[in-house]
Amino acid sequence: MDFWQEIEKQLEEYYKNHCSIALDYILFSIQPYLSKKAYSAKREAQLSGVYIPYEDFYSNYLLSAWQALEDFKTIDDKNFKTVLGRRLYFSKCEVWRSYKKKSADARDRDGVTYASGRWDSIDELSNTFGEISQNNDYVHLNEVLTKYYQENPINCKFISMLIRGFSPAEAVIKLGICTKYDASARKKVQRMRESFRIFLEDNNFEII
Repeated sequence: MDFWQEIEKQLEEYYKNHCSIALDYILFSIQPYLSKKAYSAKREAQLSGVYIPYEDFYSNYLLSAWQALEDFKTIDDKNFKTVLGRRLYFSKCEVWRSYKKKSADARDRDGVTYASGRWDSIDELSNTFGEISQNNDYVHLNEVLTKYYQENPINCKFISMLIRGFSPAEAVIKLGICTKYDASARKKVQRMRESFRIFLEDNNFEII
């Protein structure tokens, strides 16, 4: 049994019996992984000419890990490492964004104001988002979803669930859009993704 399989085994014990020992084991075991990711994020920032302390990434990663622990029990057909990885990705974006606010004139080594809320293509979202950008600026997650919800609440909930780690099949079924993930459901997913892409283009979103 590898490291992540053992983590998932302990998660099952935690969910089933509310076992504090299992929870302590999980939190203790993933700390080195979170620390490694935090150091990696710090180095990535430095390579862009921006100094962000390791502690800022690590503290946010701890919060994301806790969220992943709570959410994983509702996510089917996913491994915990994947779910945690997504939480850490968006947590890193939020750390960048907080420094953008503190120092609006900060610039990277190319002389371009750095964007903290970058959206790169990830897993199921890659076909929806691609690399939608203008002048090296990127769409910011919260701003987009807030406005999109006002226009299309159901589609927005679907996109939000993908970001949280749900698969397209899980999302449409849990939202009551479809009762099973068949060819018809896949077409609906495709239409929702395309609708969101059009929304982004029509609104000319850019990261501030």
